[in-house]
Amino acid sequence: PFVPASPSPQVLMAVWAITALSDAMASIIGMKFGKQRPTPRNDHKTLEGYIAGFMSTFLIILFTHLICPFPNITWMGVTILAFLTAAGFFLVDFFVREISDNLMNPLICGLVLVIMYPLVII
Repeated sequence: PFVPASPSPQVLMAVWAITALSDAMASIIGMKFGKQRPTPRNDHKTLEGYIAGFMSTFLIILFTHLICPFPNITWMGVTILAFLTAAGFFLVDFFVREISDNLMNPLICGLVLVIMYPLVII
């Protein structure tokens, strides 16, 4: 859904990478190192997994800018964009239960990128 709305191809690259890597990193780190369950709900997610998903999403945005820079944006703007996108990933992982986070994470992260990118360009 982001192809017609995307302000730059870098947004699409970042959403694809987040879809492929961030949820996987959250799962792997959560299963291997996860000890803390932040909510009493009966789910398998751990605090360590949430942090891994947040950090991997943040780093994917920075890495995307490093290999193929977003046009007309400073590193501060990219950092803000990365933080907001990672926060969107975290919120979906933490709160969404009825819909698969494998569907919601790329949609919300892409939406954050499409909406926020024009606001952080120079």
